[in-house]
Amino acid sequence: MTKRLGLPTDEDSFTMFDLYQPAEAMLTASTLCLLPVVTVNGLPLEPERRENLPGSS
Repeated sequence: MTKRLGLPTDEDSFTMFDLYQPAEAMLTASTLCLLPVVTVNGLPLEPERRENLPGSS
């Protein structure tokens, strides 16, 4: 579907470092369809939300 819509995708194995880098991410599965990833280990993906965390510089 993403190819048909011209949307970039990346299907691969990811390290924890890789998971903290994107501004947004989605999980797909036949039971979920499309699920936005909001946090990874309690840290928000959106950079502006990360900047507001206690202890961030």
